[in-house]
Amino acid sequence: MSAFREPPPRPFLKWVGGKRQLLPELLRAVEAAQPYRRYHEPFLGGGALFFALARTNQLKGISYLSDVNKNLIEAYIGLRDDTEAVIEILKKHRTKHSERYYYKIRSCVPHTLAERAARLYIAT
Repeated sequence: MSAFREPPPRPFLKWVGGKRQLLPELLRAVEAAQPYRRYHEPFLGGGALFFALARTNQLKGISYLSDVNKNLIEAYIGLRDDTEAVIEILKKHRTKHSERYYYKIRSCVPHTLAERAARLYIAT
């Protein structure tokens, strides 16, 4: 049973070097690896494989998600822990959207986890 609310989330970023286009082949490899008790994703990026497995209820046991990009991991944690705050900040960003505003936000240092999550989303 999936731990996600219905429907399960989809990737919120399209990441350079992402696995989205390789999903059919990767899903076949996961199926061939059954049974497994843990899922490790060392290069999370946009999370295409992880979210595809979640949507099809194929995640077994514990999932370990990691990436060397601290800002990316903070964005995932911010979305997990304070989804509503991130959404509200993104709505604010949308209403002020302009090239000048983009560079202003990109150059600032966000203080909260939700602000850092929203900043990563608009600054990538």
